[in-house]
Amino acid sequence: MPLNTVALPLERFTQLKHLAKKEGVTLSGAVAGLLDDAIAANRLPDTLPGWLIQRIGDNVLLTHEVSGFAKLMPFDCAVSIGQILLQFGHPMKGRSGHLDIDVMIEIRRQGAGIIMRDAESMAEVTMAGNVAADIGKRLTRAAN
Repeated sequence: MPLNTVALPLERFTQLKHLAKKEGVTLSGAVAGLLDDAIAANRLPDTLPGWLIQRIGDNVLLTHEVSGFAKLMPFDCAVSIGQILLQFGHPMKGRSGHLDIDVMIEIRRQGAGIIMRDAESMAEVTMAGNVAADIGKRLTRAAN
């Protein structure tokens, strides 16, 4: 999961730390919350750059352009994987596990990140928890 740095004036950084503490999240979680608020207010498009989640017939295609991860799955599998990603996306709720359903996908924690691996192609992608939760929501929405 590539990380980037943002330079903030000390005053804004202090405000961000206070917001994160008040919300009970990390600094990146606080920034993710601000982005979620901007999406909800239609100030930012509801997209997740680098990810493609789309319905194709009776399936959902999940693709990550940088890692090459791509998986076509039936609706019920997309919903199951979406729910697991939502759980993993919330601190202390996710547990490592191998999902042995029609599509073989392994989802596990590694430090603060989450790894999703296609057991067939061995392609894998590492993501932050809040990104995993976003993907989980989008998979579930695409399947319903």
